[in-house]
Amino acid sequence: MSLLVPWLAFPLVLLVLCAGAGLLVERASGTRLPGPLLLPLGFAALVSLTQLTTYREATAAATVPLVLVVAAAGLILARTRLRELRPDPWVAGLALVTYCVFAAPAALWGSRTFLGYGNLGDAAIHFEIVDLLLERGHSIAGLPPSSFAFSADTYFQTAYPTGGHSVLAAVQALVATDVAWLFQPFLTVLAVLIALGLHPLARDLTDDRRLAAVAAGVAAQAGLVYGYAVHQEAIKELGAIAMLVLLVALVPPLLRATPTWRAAIPLAVATGGGLGVLSLALAPWLGPILLVAAAILAVRHARTRPRALALEIAVFAALAAVLAIPRIMQLGAFVRVNSSVLTAQQEFGNLQGPLDFIQAFGVWPVTDFRFGQPPTNGLAIALVGVAVLAAVLGLIAVVRRRAWGVALFVGVSLLAFLVVSRSASPWAYGKTLMLLSPALVLLAAAGAVGLRRLEGTVVLGALAAGVLWTNALAYHAVDAAPAGRHGELAQIGERFAGQGPSVYVEFDEFAKHYLHRTDPTGVAETFRPPWPVLEEGAAVRFGFSSDIGDWTPQSLAEHFKLIVLRQGPAQSRPPAGWRRVFHGDHYDVWQREAGAPQVLAQLRLGNRLDAGAVPPCADVRRLAGTARAAGGRLAYVERPRTVVFHPTRFGAPANWGVDPSDPEVFRQVGPGRVHGDVFTSHGRHSIWFEASAVRAARVRVDGEVIGVVEDHLNPRQSSVRLATLDLDGGRHTITVEVGGGDVEPGNGGFNRLIGPVFLTPDPDPNDNPVRTLAPDRWRDLCGRRLDWIQVLA
Repeated sequence: MSLLVPWLAFPLVLLVLCAGAGLLVERASGTRLPGPLLLPLGFAALVSLTQLTTYREATAAATVPLVLVVAAAGLILARTRLRELRPDPWVAGLALVTYCVFAAPAALWGSRTFLGYGNLGDAAIHFEIVDLLLERGHSIAGLPPSSFAFSADTYFQTAYPTGGHSVLAAVQALVATDVAWLFQPFLTVLAVLIALGLHPLARDLTDDRRLAAVAAGVAAQAGLVYGYAVHQEAIKELGAIAMLVLLVALVPPLLRATPTWRAAIPLAVATGGGLGVLSLALAPWLGPILLVAAAILAVRHARTRPRALALEIAVFAALAAVLAIPRIMQLGAFVRVNSSVLTAQQEFGNLQGPLDFIQAFGVWPVTDFRFGQPPTNGLAIALVGVAVLAAVLGLIAVVRRRAWGVALFVGVSLLAFLVVSRSASPWAYGKTLMLLSPALVLLAAAGAVGLRRLEGTVVLGALAAGVLWTNALAYHAVDAAPAGRHGELAQIGERFAGQGPSVYVEFDEFAKHYLHRTDPTGVAETFRPPWPVLEEGAAVRFGFSSDIGDWTPQSLAEHFKLIVLRQGPAQSRPPAGWRRVFHGDHYDVWQREAGAPQVLAQLRLGNRLDAGAVPPCADVRRLAGTARAAGGRLAYVERPRTVVFHPTRFGAPANWGVDPSDPEVFRQVGPGRVHGDVFTSHGRHSIWFEASAVRAARVRVDGEVIGVVEDHLNPRQSSVRLATLDLDGGRHTITVEVGGGDVEPGNGGFNRLIGPVFLTPDPDPNDNPVRTLAPDRWRDLCGRRLDWIQVLA
């Protein structure tokens, strides 16, 4: 049932709203547009309207009512037109196949999720923007300092385009589901809008409805488009392609229509929608389209209908300007902030290397496009060649068929690419290639359908096979978010809403979304206030989880009321004065107690693999002196020894390598097995596994499987509790094994890490009690394994 709302109800509600808005715009224009364009046009209208309402906090609450009124008005006023529409089964099939192809990596995961987890933290910001828009618009005024507030404000200050986000926020409010579970379905609907927009262009290439549907479908799922959709959370770029295709597809109907004051309304709405989803970065594409349309209209009608033409252009300009007000207001910020990101030659984002221009032809069968590596398989190289050759033939076919819409699409896309790519950073270059890709693949499809029937079918089939192969590899390498663990974070965020500020030390950039009503701060985040303060000698690396003991108790107590702590075998207990108030499967929540004593000093013990250690007596004596002088007491927490199995010390399986960032962790590619011996005490032990895995990663103790990590990606240095066992004292053999892959999504990705196995004596090491003693008894602590020692006032 959990998949019905994201993958059925949400898309239906969104498409019904788009249909109503599209019909209203068509009726306002007094023209009849190709049926497949009504949904993309409606989306453009929703983008334009929601951008206006969510720009200011004062009007943000009107967003949902306005969307409902516009959609209802369109469905009611255009009901005759709605009844006249006869869906082409091939167009319906095009939409359904596109939806299924883009939905498959997430929908077949078996639980609610989103893709690209661990690849790029931008999706976390997308979620935050959706969280804020309907309540606050683009303002964070009144929010306490936190990672949530700082990151959202940073993006708002860059004039970040929020057209897709505002529509998503409006529909999310109607289906009452966390945006995290709606995000991938939303990207999938954008892909469907791209396919529908391409269909009228493809119809100009051939009289065969089947071939037109295939051509549009192949172009819509060009390898780079699909790769960015499932690896990069490309809400802006997918929305931009949908609007770009719509703009081009609206030009032929506009040129065929008699000039009237309202004939250009659809083009103005599409302009507003395009600027909404990509901001002024759309200018290199938008400008040539509008100039071509204006020039042809002038040639055709400047002498015969000068007044009507002037009025048409004036209404277009006025309406487009109104719909673009949010972007115009942000012009200065856009130019100031984005110029460096778009042009800095060292800016790769999360690309591992520069992309190749040939990737834009849609066929590039490699596991992950972001590495910029060429295919090495002979068949793959041949299919790449077919795509390039077919595109060359497509130039001839477009001229022969007089498919001027396709010519405009390809010409504008190439021109914009040449303009932008001259000084683009590798990051921006890759996105520009993605925007170019549907045009080149459609051109290749034109080359195929322009051949004789048999040859054309073979070439189109080879092109489709190459694109599908490319996307199958991307499907096999997706990184899906862990629904269970994130669901628990969402539960915590709801339960403790308004009880923050909170702090979390696990590196999961999405935590600030789920916990946003607790005003969360992530200590390893790029975006955070200048607190808490690190203990002397402690260090935190971006991308790595931290330990609560790395931060001074004073700063924690001064700035936070809640600590959200990932359970783990080497995680310190929070300082004295904090009480555990929530214990889940993955997280504990600790709350600052009223009247808690002040912590004056702390001796942090242990390390990354074991939270406990024996303190040097000299250090204990020093703390006792501090406590005696302040009239306070010593507080301490017992910590029994953790037994650790280090897999990287027992040889690497084939294709596994030690992670360069962490010598305790294997970067796992493909199947493998590693085993070795550890020695434990007699008694009950919890078994923890530090792993990030999609394929089943099993742990055996003395040959028996005791637990599995599967379909669960984790941040670095985060562990999963597998089981609790009674163990005899002495030697035990630990085995870690990962089997072969299958056809399920995510089985072939790279963010797969195999780390240590921990055996911790029960009871729960994360909730060992705090004990105190007088400073004069400090010698009692020498020789004992402790988590930490603190001085309490």
